[in-house]
Amino acid sequence: MNRYVKYILYTVSALVLVLAGICAYMLYAPFYFPKPTGAYAVGMRQYHWIDTSRKEERSSDPAHPYRELMVKAWYPAQKTEIGDVVTPYAPAMVDLERTHAKKIGKKITLLLKGKYRPVYVLYKPEALIAQSEKPFPVIIFSPGNVVPDDLYSAYCTELASNGYVVFSINHPYDCHFVDFPGGRRVWMRTDDYDKLPQTGKEAFLESDTETWVADTLHVLNHVEREARDTASIFYNKLDLEHMGIFGHSFGGTAAVQCCRRDNRLIAGCLIDSGLSGADFAKPFTKPFMFIRAKESMLKTIAKKDPAWKKWFHERVFLEVDKLISNMGHGAYDINFAQAEHMTFSDLAILKHVSICPWMFNYFGTGPVDGFEMTDMVNKFLVSFFDKYLKGVPTEVLEPYRAAGMEKN
Repeated sequence: MNRYVKYILYTVSALVLVLAGICAYMLYAPFYFPKPTGAYAVGMRQYHWIDTSRKEERSSDPAHPYRELMVKAWYPAQKTEIGDVVTPYAPAMVDLERTHAKKIGKKITLLLKGKYRPVYVLYKPEALIAQSEKPFPVIIFSPGNVVPDDLYSAYCTELASNGYVVFSINHPYDCHFVDFPGGRRVWMRTDDYDKLPQTGKEAFLESDTETWVADTLHVLNHVEREARDTASIFYNKLDLEHMGIFGHSFGGTAAVQCCRRDNRLIAGCLIDSGLSGADFAKPFTKPFMFIRAKESMLKTIAKKDPAWKKWFHERVFLEVDKLISNMGHGAYDINFAQAEHMTFSDLAILKHVSICPWMFNYFGTGPVDGFEMTDMVNKFLVSFFDKYLKGVPTEVLEPYRAAGMEKN
């Protein structure tokens, strides 16, 4: 055999072995989310809560006429019971993406992105709640529009490990899909929005904000009931005098409104969002933290059509800046210059599941290291809520206190 032919055969064989190794790695090598840093293990359980005071306006299903919510509770668990137990990451969301990949090209893309690789998060469903001399402060979380709450597992598990009970909400018809008991799946509704004129779309967002606020206040009502229900694992375990809220994107918009309106919430945080809903610009004096990626948002708005540019620039920049400057003490403004909008989600970590994350933008997570970014946001969240829900002093926030704000 000609030696050049041998070289070609050896090279091809080596490439085949390398590709086979990469495929095996991307199919079978487990990927683990960062271990939460708090003193507790983390448990999780789901709740199906129905608000019989509100009709479901986005659906005409006679079997389900009222507004229904699926809510997760992430809570401190007994570490001696579960240790470092891991749970498959967002199985319904992962299975859906894999199922939709019909063509070989799409399957290869998912493979390179690590979408077939097993991914695990450190929490245990239905774990026993941790014992504590004091009840645990409560935090409500609302995700971004379209995005399920699973995509913020890193934030929720970190806060739970630090002694908080986090109730995360999936908002039906605005989330990509929501699974209810009995196998019923509700998909996102876009048809009633896409057909609207510009002014109608703006009015829809204002109205939808009010729907999310009502969802959140309904969850707060149920949280209070869980704390007083002798059959609940949260009986006498929730500190109802120290409750806060945070949200990303449209969830952050709702968080501002809820904190403004409901005195049960004593502190809150908006992550990379604007303002909408009734009295959206009205100042309030509760401690509030704004985490933003202003440069990225400016670039995003610049790509929008002229009709949207003015509205978004006003609501995402001008009105947020004005609100911060008009608020009382306890306002913080934190800007991540290199971040993009979806960097503030688990996608920042999930891009590292791939062996070539630089090939994909991962829905707008940018070039930053996802582990470092998530760790920084978690430090701000824990420090902020420790300060205002637990009374734990911190210097982490001081450099970001808004100009002119009093110290307290």
